[in-house]
Amino acid sequence: MYIKRLFIKSLKTESLVREINFRNGVNFIVDSSNGLSHNQVGKTTLLKLIDIIFGARDRSALYDDKDLKTRNDKLKAFIENNMIAATIELVDNIDFPKEVYYLTVELFDGGKRKIGDTILSLKNYNRELNLILFDNQANIPTFRQNIQPFIRVSLNHDNDQFLKFLDHGTINQYRAIYNYLFNISNPAFDKERDKLKKELNIVKKAQKKYMEINGFDNLKTAEENMQKLSNYINEVELKIDNIVSKDYFEKNIKYILKNRNEYQAIIAQIYDLEYRIDRNNEIIENLRTTFTKHFDDGLSKDFFNEINNIVPKLNKTFGELIDFNNKLLQNKINYFKDIGEILHRQKEVLVNKVEEMDLKNKNHLSLIKDNKIEDYFKLTEILNGYKSEWMAIKENFNSLKRFEEEKNVITKRIESLSSFTKEEFKTVYSEKINLFNTYFNKISNKINGEKPILIYNPDISEFPVSIKNIHSGTSTGTKKSLIAAYDISYQKFATVENKKVPKFVIHDVLESIEGDNLNNIIREVNESDSQYIIAILSEKLDSSQISKVDQERMRIIELSKSNLLFEGNIKQAGED
Repeated sequence: MYIKRLFIKSLKTESLVREINFRNGVNFIVDSSNGLSHNQVGKTTLLKLIDIIFGARDRSALYDDKDLKTRNDKLKAFIENNMIAATIELVDNIDFPKEVYYLTVELFDGGKRKIGDTILSLKNYNRELNLILFDNQANIPTFRQNIQPFIRVSLNHDNDQFLKFLDHGTINQYRAIYNYLFNISNPAFDKERDKLKKELNIVKKAQKKYMEINGFDNLKTAEENMQKLSNYINEVELKIDNIVSKDYFEKNIKYILKNRNEYQAIIAQIYDLEYRIDRNNEIIENLRTTFTKHFDDGLSKDFFNEINNIVPKLNKTFGELIDFNNKLLQNKINYFKDIGEILHRQKEVLVNKVEEMDLKNKNHLSLIKDNKIEDYFKLTEILNGYKSEWMAIKENFNSLKRFEEEKNVITKRIESLSSFTKEEFKTVYSEKINLFNTYFNKISNKINGEKPILIYNPDISEFPVSIKNIHSGTSTGTKKSLIAAYDISYQKFATVENKKVPKFVIHDVLESIEGDNLNNIIREVNESDSQYIIAILSEKLDSSQISKVDQERMRIIELSKSNLLFEGNIKQAGED
């Protein structure tokens, strides 16, 4: 699509403030003012106005200089008071148009945007422009991303930095734009791939963190740990089975434990009785020793006589006293013998009870007697510990497996979005870039003697394109002319590729380009079937030895202190 005309109108007075007619080839926006007035007559403002009509958000850029932090209050007042609107007429052919679109932006506060008579939000306005100018139905890249290489307003870079035209663009955004503009890949697929790659990185990071927390390097480590624990579990289960069948034990556990409790209670009683019997026998033995002990009759008799004198009514002989003592000891012995017999009988009852239990519950009692139940419970506790640990590792293993499965799913989705193998993709981008370089190298050489080439970098982590083979001593003007060579070359590339793109390029200032180079640019543009809209000083045209006839033919507007873009027509706009 070409720019055929630009209208500036007052909606308040319904009058025409300015009409600019564009041509195929070079279109000069000329500043004919003297030195101090440069940049104050509106040539850069006109480029900004075109940018606004092509979807730039900030309409205040017409009168606000954000770098200098100044405002043109007179221009703002004129726009607001006269309700100024600007319209670009887009056509598919300058001379014989079949498609015509009118893009209108009301420049005052609260002003609307329209395509034809349809009022649109900024988002929908730009979406429609993506269709009109790029036939980009997917709207990927966005219109404002796509249009930037064609509207080079306030371009400060003079080397391959001009390839970075977004204010805050990411590598992924640039890759999508260049892949689209050079027909390298489907940008919608690129965007989806980028999204999936981000998802894949998130999954990888989550998996790595999970493995660090749980102490696993990979799935193999988890499998090895599970196998090791499985071996331990089998060993312990075998030991338990050697004690008693697990099923049998669990089925009869209540009965077994009841027998164990009864058995242990009886055995405890037997132990207690045996202890009491032993103590009873010791008492009897001590009494017998006392009974048979030889007394010292002389000493005892003297002691007896002494007591007898003190207690005259004792009325007992010494011999009678000894007999009494012996009878007393014998009675004690007989008593403890009776106790012993009772204890033995109690023990015998309990022993018989144990024997009876042994006959009735032989299997149970063998476990109880050999302390196998305790062994069973200890081994069961160990077994449960191993199983619990195995389950924890199994859970981690399953989580890691899910991570792997999720990565595989995302990876397959990424692969499915490309119809090319790596080698096929290399062939595609090489063919496209080589085609562009046939023009770029040739046109650059004609303009300034350089033979640069555009390089495509398939590494998605790197910026997608760069320019090589520029001599290190090349002047700023020569480097600046490379931008023009790039723009012209792309127009030729797009034509051969049948790529629908804007057939115009809007450039800020080319004052630093040498005269010969400027003449060469003009010649190449006029042979490219495209529009190169350039803001330039009249003195630059004169110094480049461009004839007055050619200047007149290529000039679409001449601005000066007396012919400002807006203010120079305030009177006309205010007339009825």
